[in-house]
Amino acid sequence: MPTPLFKILGGALKGLSLHLPSKATTRPTKAIIKQSVFNVLGTSIQNSSFIEVFGGSASMGLEALSLGAHRALFFEKDPLVFKVLQQNIQLCQARLKPCNAQSYLGDAFQLLPIHLANLEPQGLLILYLDPPFKPNLYPACWELLENLNLTRALEHGVLIILEHQSNEHMGTNPPKFSIIKQRKFGRTSLSYYILKGK
Repeated sequence: MPTPLFKILGGALKGLSLHLPSKATTRPTKAIIKQSVFNVLGTSIQNSSFIEVFGGSASMGLEALSLGAHRALFFEKDPLVFKVLQQNIQLCQARLKPCNAQSYLGDAFQLLPIHLANLEPQGLLILYLDPPFKPNLYPACWELLENLNLTRALEHGVLIILEHQSNEHMGTNPPKFSIIKQRKFGRTSLSYYILKGK
């Protein structure tokens, strides 16, 4: 098992050590970025549904559960990374009751629309996307988001958070979403979007 390399920052699981996959296959979210995300979310994390589209170590979704999210979903296509993700979920489930975490091995571009269609609305829906820093993936992410059926989630609100390279222009007016905030952390930035109503 990999050496514990990071900890849950706040909430019921604060201080719990979790594992990171190999840095050759993943790029972990820095603590300062994670802290910023959850400071921005504030109490809206309570009772939310948090989806980590590119699961990695599951650090964002498990932090969300620790802070009171109703559930977290994780998608990861690398089997070795997925194994570490599941180990982290098990560590949290041993400490937090209930710990409603569901993980799926496979391509998020294929799996997310299927699982989202069957997800019962429950609080704010938060989609967190931290794709590998490959420019061709950003247009693919926007195409995925634009084609998702999010109508059922509109009652509680939909928030998209993109972690991306600062030098990549994410677009400020995608057709279905409105940008509400951007934060820069050196070479990494966070962009926040909400789903427009009808």
